[in-house]
Amino acid sequence: MGLTRGYTKHPQLERFRRTSDPVLYIGTYLYYVYLEGRRRGYDFNLGKIVRYDPGLPRVPVTSGQVRYEFQHLLGKLRARDPARYGALKGEAEVKVHPLFYVVEGDVEPWERVKAFG
Repeated sequence: MGLTRGYTKHPQLERFRRTSDPVLYIGTYLYYVYLEGRRRGYDFNLGKIVRYDPGLPRVPVTSGQVRYEFQHLLGKLRARDPARYGALKGEAEVKVHPLFYVVEGDVEPWERVKAFG
């Protein structure tokens, strides 16, 4: 996909492979990451994003997948950033990336599910 050579078979990319133009959707996803990074004071290189379109139709993501990914994030934050973990662990609603919208459903079949402790 695109110009990258690594991680082209990563399961998370399946959500983009299902779109009409995977490279455009990945670029748009990264464009929003760029905007959030700028908001937080990071200096990402927008020129590395080949194509993006903030007007694209949004991509559905299941509620089970969102919950699973949030639990995965919390597990990482517990070790890496305890203050951020404490701030997020009680969140009742997870805000998803602007390219996605939530539909009811389980964890996606492509996800490699791990137990969280």
